[in-house]
Amino acid sequence: MLLRFALLALLIGLHLPMHAAPLRVGVEEASPPKWQDYVAGRPTGYCADLLDALGKKNAALRFSFAAQAVPQKRMEAELQEGRIDLVCGLTRTPERTTHFHFVEYPIYAMDYVLFVRADDSVSPRSWDEVRALGTAGVILLNYDSSAVGRLQRLGGLQLDTTGRTIEHNFRKLLSGRGRFFFYHRPGGVAEMHRLKLENDLRIVEPALDTQPFFLILGRHVPFTVRTSLVETLQALEASGELRALQQRWALR
Repeated sequence: MLLRFALLALLIGLHLPMHAAPLRVGVEEASPPKWQDYVAGRPTGYCADLLDALGKKNAALRFSFAAQAVPQKRMEAELQEGRIDLVCGLTRTPERTTHFHFVEYPIYAMDYVLFVRADDSVSPRSWDEVRALGTAGVILLNYDSSAVGRLQRLGGLQLDTTGRTIEHNFRKLLSGRGRFFFYHRPGGVAEMHRLKLENDLRIVEPALDTQPFFLILGRHVPFTVRTSLVETLQALEASGELRALQQRWALR
């Protein structure tokens, strides 16, 4: 009997994270709806709600949030240096695959679209049509966006990657310092509403790209944590909670 209980305890332990302390989570600035404003010292947004749901589903998963949001590149540097353990909602790139471990269960997928001035009739339906515009088709991107590498690899596109935030690039777009702004639909739309620019900007359809987003762990984090996160995400999917969270934050 004692041997049976010992084996049972061992099997349960294999599926629990070996990370005794809470996982330290980086918070990315200017990245709605993933992360939004801090309320009472705690970040809000889809990622905050998702990690709360993971912790409720699996008590062995605990999270502590960074005290302030930082730019994406700084957050990735902190993850690589082991100063944080987890980031939420990044796409796969060759560089990230080299430096980090992906939790191989997408937490959502998002369309990437072109934003243009409302009074601009341009409506390209493919990258070839954008490319044909030449210097009259400059695409603005956030300087740290993972989309920069994807568009560079397409070749022949006129890119301006000097803008730091969505708001910065929207202002550049409205002042004529670029023809398009390329960003994922939910984040761009959320910022457009926040800035009350619904009458000044519009989205070009169809979306020209769709990307899955993942939780990403530093390579210092034990493999058992990754396994536990995958299993708990699968449980959230099976219960319908993951879909409900995505719908709440307009990610479906």
